[in-house]
Amino acid sequence: MGPITSVGHGANRGYDWSADNQIEIDRGWIAQSKEPRDLAHKLGITKPDQFAATLSEYREARRSGREDKFGRSQQTLIDLYGDLYGLPVWPCLLNTQGGPKRNSRGQILNVWGQPIKRLYSAGEMGSIWGLLYQSGGNLAECLGLGRMVGFNAASESPLDT
Repeated sequence: MGPITSVGHGANRGYDWSADNQIEIDRGWIAQSKEPRDLAHKLGITKPDQFAATLSEYREARRSGREDKFGRSQQTLIDLYGDLYGLPVWPCLLNTQGGPKRNSRGQILNVWGQPIKRLYSAGEMGSIWGLLYQSGGNLAECLGLGRMVGFNAASESPLDT
């Protein structure tokens, strides 16, 4: 149906994914098989029979017009035909980056690059990592910048009331 991804993330930022995933299949990044149990073995799934049974249950739910056992509605179930493909997936920490820009003191900057009086941020809000996913790199940023921003904000003159 198309490339699995069109945007490189982290260390893969410079990689151009192929339009049909064939290069990635040839490299072994994507496993391919006609049989569920064989695909399970290629992916390192320790219970290939359970994987095959789950796929069979999914296909039966699609054919019968009912929700699958995980509660997915019929509108979200698609026919699976032809070869099967899979990618190994590992748990990891991901988070989003973005938010307002800030300067080296942690002050939020307006659209002209000037600090907005008394507005600070730390951690992921305006992160130094920008568009990258650093998977844990934010902890040091949160601690270090949070401490610095706290001192900077605390040193502000009190507001006239």
